[in-house]
Amino acid sequence: HCPDCRKKVSIDEAFAGGVCRCPYCKALAFVPGRMGGSGGAQRAALAQRPDTPGERSRAPRVRGASVRDAAAPVQPNHIPTANPVRFQGIVTMILLGGLLVMAAVAISLGIVYTTGRAGVRTTSPHASPTDQGASPFVPPDAPDSPEIGPTVAGIPIETPVLYVVDAGGTMRTTYDYAGALVRLSIRGLKQDEEFSLLILRQEGPQLLTEGFRPGGADGERAAKAMLEKVVLADGATHIPDALGDALEQRPRTIVLIARKSVRKTDDIILAAKHRGVRITTISLAGDAFAALTMARLAEATGGKTRAMSYTALRDWLMRAPPVD
Repeated sequence: HCPDCRKKVSIDEAFAGGVCRCPYCKALAFVPGRMGGSGGAQRAALAQRPDTPGERSRAPRVRGASVRDAAAPVQPNHIPTANPVRFQGIVTMILLGGLLVMAAVAISLGIVYTTGRAGVRTTSPHASPTDQGASPFVPPDAPDSPEIGPTVAGIPIETPVLYVVDAGGTMRTTYDYAGALVRLSIRGLKQDEEFSLLILRQEGPQLLTEGFRPGGADGERAAKAMLEKVVLADGATHIPDALGDALEQRPRTIVLIARKSVRKTDDIILAAKHRGVRITTISLAGDAFAALTMARLAEATGGKTRAMSYTALRDWLMRAPPVD
């Protein structure tokens, strides 16, 4: 290490026992011996040696000492410059490791984003917040609506179905879109296709009815009245608890509509598999991580997933017929 700037330097062992110049601050430094000796005498001589030729010429000689006994002055032009060591200790390695991890995360998110731009559809377990698929606001009785049975946002579902809608603070800009998706799905249900609705509020889940009720126009009106009474809170909601309550109702399908990521997915997946329930997830204007956690929840339980950006939702609803 340089005695002045304390940075680590390196030089060929042929210069062991001599001196070298620091490549960073240009100070002179002693090169340790080959066997790792301390070289105290050489260090002391180096510390006492004048720095300039003029000062060396004026340095007093010891009386009685011969020219041969006097140490020969070291010429600046013949002092080798050491090589810089780019990795200065453990801190540098840690910083480099952190940068590599950040780069890997950025690349992963970029892949997810690019995949979504390329046209991820509802069957993909890796949907992204930029889905540009078919409009999810097509009424089930529209002339061009396909006859594929019960659906939500274009995703086929099995009944009885339990819709779980997050009504926390993160849903302020997307709650109305969630309500429209649920109502259109319920409107498309037949009398023998039953449903229920669970709204996740800050103070706890609220269930439309114990058990299930028929879909169709009457079912849509009941769901609309419940959705419109909800006052969105500023605080957070707890999706795992809501899904636990939903599983207790033993539906065939759970449709989760939210914007944030889902925690405790492993526990939810085990409980859903135990009861034979499929979970279909719809991420509304959520970030990439939220879409991925919801997609994993759907994929592991045999359901499907879809993620849509806020811009796409707004454009689709503007072009769609009125939901009311």
